[in-house]
Amino acid sequence: MSAIAITPEQASEILMLQSDQGINAMLAKQAELDTEIAAKQMKLAGSHPKMQKLQKEADALTAELRTRVTSRTRHLNRLDSGQILPLLRQEARPSVEHFIRTVANRKGLDNQASALQEKLKEFEIRLSKHSQDAARLADLKRDHQIAEAIFSSAIAKIDTGKLDVYATYPLTQLLTEPGLPAGPVRLYKLVVIAGAILGSILYITGIFLICLRIEYQRSA
Repeated sequence: MSAIAITPEQASEILMLQSDQGINAMLAKQAELDTEIAAKQMKLAGSHPKMQKLQKEADALTAELRTRVTSRTRHLNRLDSGQILPLLRQEARPSVEHFIRTVANRKGLDNQASALQEKLKEFEIRLSKHSQDAARLADLKRDHQIAEAIFSSAIAKIDTGKLDVYATYPLTQLLTEPGLPAGPVRLYKLVVIAGAILGSILYITGIFLICLRIEYQRSA
């Protein structure tokens, strides 16, 4: 099939024509003529009247077949009779069917490949977005670890301060429980009275000295 490079459309038309009884009858007749011509060529020259008659019949049948084929198809008219007629024979049908299946399978694979390409593009876009999210998540994890380390350090310092209370305050020990005196201290009152008397004496003495100084200045 690849040697004559038929298209999928041409292969479909060939299968359609292979089901035509009239065309099959004409092909059978042509096969008989070809066989008879081949047998006669072994005995007669090409210029012999019988050979010329058989060849005219074969040529007329070929022309009729081509006219019938081209009138019922749209794509086979691009091929010449030497390409079309062998493909129309029944023995060529398996090859034509195989060609059509191969083309269909290839088309299906092409569609799958296109779908996979679209999926791949979609996954690439999603992967790009996920990469950005992953980078952001890594930054957040790093910030969280730093904050957790700082918090743990602060908690450890607070716990250490709570345990080391005596490092801030001096160590003291109460031997007896403090209490208030039973009564007023008399010595305190005597000191106050003595201080008041002494202050009065000093005040009076100071005034006296000031008065003497004033009299002395006047008499002078």
